[in-house]
Amino acid sequence: MTDISALLQCIYPTLSITNLRRLSRIIAALLAMTGRVTMLGISRWVGKGDNYRPVQRFFAEQIAWAQVFWQFFSQHLYHSDWEYILAGEESVAHAPVVFVYTDVFSRNAVKYQAREYRHAFWDSGTILSNTLAMVSAHRLQAKLVLGFVDQAVSQLLGLKANEEFPVALLPVGFGDEVQAKAPGEVTQLSIRTQPISDYASHFPAIRDIHKASSLKDEEEVVAWRNSVRDQDGEFTAKDLIPLEAYSQGEIQADSIEAVIMRRGSTRRFVRKSLSMQQLSTIIAKSIQGFPSDYMSPDDTSLNQLYLIVNSVEGLEQGAYVFHREHYALELLELGDYRHMAGHLGLGQALAADASVNIYFLTDLHRVLDRFGNRGYRAAQLEASITAGRIYLAAYTQHIGATGLTFFDDDVVEFFSPHAMGKSVMFLILLGKGASSTQLIPNVPIMVPVIRPTIKRSGDIHQTS
Repeated sequence: MTDISALLQCIYPTLSITNLRRLSRIIAALLAMTGRVTMLGISRWVGKGDNYRPVQRFFAEQIAWAQVFWQFFSQHLYHSDWEYILAGEESVAHAPVVFVYTDVFSRNAVKYQAREYRHAFWDSGTILSNTLAMVSAHRLQAKLVLGFVDQAVSQLLGLKANEEFPVALLPVGFGDEVQAKAPGEVTQLSIRTQPISDYASHFPAIRDIHKASSLKDEEEVVAWRNSVRDQDGEFTAKDLIPLEAYSQGEIQADSIEAVIMRRGSTRRFVRKSLSMQQLSTIIAKSIQGFPSDYMSPDDTSLNQLYLIVNSVEGLEQGAYVFHREHYALELLELGDYRHMAGHLGLGQALAADASVNIYFLTDLHRVLDRFGNRGYRAAQLEASITAGRIYLAAYTQHIGATGLTFFDDDVVEFFSPHAMGKSVMFLILLGKGASSTQLIPNVPIMVPVIRPTIKRSGDIHQTS
């Protein structure tokens, strides 16, 4: 962070004090992602020049860009014996600031193979949640944009084909609502950059799914934004359990900057209970919608929350589903599902030890019918942004949280028949994090590798 700030010192004379202050705070939120151990003892950050976090961030502001570019260019990039191509950014000329999030898929694909495509949206979404929180705290406008011509954005930023792709745009406005302008010809940028790593991995499945969900021209972008709203199904739940969130005055919150800097991924949970008020507050603060180019303010979420409650004061152990429109939980079945939670969380003790496992499930059939293939991106990103907000709401209360991967089909089967036909987008765990004195070295962190029968019952039977 210090090195990056020092690198940008040369452009300070070209920016106003107000814009410097706003951008520095937002950028700090983008970059403040700690490199803590997150799962199976593997650190997010690995060898020099390479890491498992694939998300890149770009931003542009409508100021004296020619002067800003020249200051930075002449100080850090210019070599008298090189050739350079300069290009404008007319496609975002009417947005005061536009952040562009991209994914370098080879970073995570080394570990997760084709499943890395999901991680592109998981990581982008949790970082976007930081940005949205900062924007809201400083009373700035922002709008998530997923409708764009992929190739044009890639070309504008000079992204290498089959190595890096744009995930989302976030225009941030200091005044009136952002208005788009039809772009002119997009000129290919040619910028010499240091290689991300010494090797490159190619996964055709990632390339194919990204191509299948890409928008090719302005007509497809317009169609994406004019998608017909899906009709909500009939609500039939009974015996709902309303949330019991704290009032705003009952929460002694730190600044959003402090929470973001503190926020991490909990390495180990101790089996202590959360209160119903704590859980309710986390959910209530996380499910608020956000402006986007594909959902109207009165649209329902693309995802629904399913919970395995292991230890919450005032809430019995069991499986639940959350009904956003009623701010209430519905009990699916009572039971002690710690062992099952550990299995569903890819056999990791974190899921068994956590107080609550929160799954995001979506009906992809309805999403794809409405939005086409790009709907998959929207469902993944929405779940990830909400999960990022859960992180922040938890760390505001000094509660631990971590994201985890999972066995997709087993999760759906466990929550069925209610979840039948749905797909899992994200899993986040909540609980009391173990202090450094409570961490015991060399203790196995995997639950026994015995696949339980996928049924909701207090007594879990082993399969033969």
